[in-house]
Amino acid sequence: MAEDYANESVINALPPFARVAFAARCVERMFGLVGKRLASDVSIYLGDKGLKGTHGVKSTWKSVLDAVKQCALFGHKPEAGLRLALADSIRRALERFSKEDDKRFREGLRTVGECLTMAVDAAISFNAKYVCAIAGVAVELAEERSEEAFEKVDAAQSFDLRLLQSLASEWNEDTHVSLALFGPLWPEGRPPEWDWWESDSKEYELIVAVDVPEGISDQEFLELIAALGGQLDSLHRAYGGHGLKIGASDLIIEDKIEVLAGATA
Repeated sequence: MAEDYANESVINALPPFARVAFAARCVERMFGLVGKRLASDVSIYLGDKGLKGTHGVKSTWKSVLDAVKQCALFGHKPEAGLRLALADSIRRALERFSKEDDKRFREGLRTVGECLTMAVDAAISFNAKYVCAIAGVAVELAEERSEEAFEKVDAAQSFDLRLLQSLASEWNEDTHVSLALFGPLWPEGRPPEWDWWESDSKEYELIVAVDVPEGISDQEFLELIAALGGQLDSLHRAYGGHGLKIGASDLIIEDKIEVLAGATA
């Protein structure tokens, strides 16, 4: 469980901005449980609370998370009004789904919103208790859904924390941390339950052209291409995508081979 490795003494041993970066990573994974169903037409004016213009709940949550990431990277603490904007968006999201039969989703929505709020608090105060609470809730939510989800969330959080611990001795209290340091959000692939988070993406066609090496048969080359496709699919999923769709009819062998794949980012 997260309590075994992400306790307050462990988190307090990290520099302040490393704590914020870890909190942001944990929350970003949790977004995958609720994002798809956040209605884009649930909009609120947030110009007086740290965000310009009118924002849907989903875009508001993304903006708040970005503010937490910016704190880790540049040291800019989120504006106090941002927390109020987030509270408004959580309330409106819960109102939007008040008539939904899926109580589990509503509970998840509330929990993820609360964890995002704690991430803002962590970025403002650097208090380890908020970071620990987020990590603990993340694995609890995952454990409620499946053993696979628990194992992947727990492994991902553990990896992030171990990485920060390995670098902490080289940092000081003023060292800023980019979330790009961590690599893929899901090192071992995203749990199926996390497919709920989707960006407003379209399908794109990816064309890969490869010269056929001399001395191997067409069948051997097709096997190599199949292995390559599997690796690309795994990489896409590790970075939060939904994987690649590759059809056997899309393989064309001439002097070279072309693989056409529609990928949903």
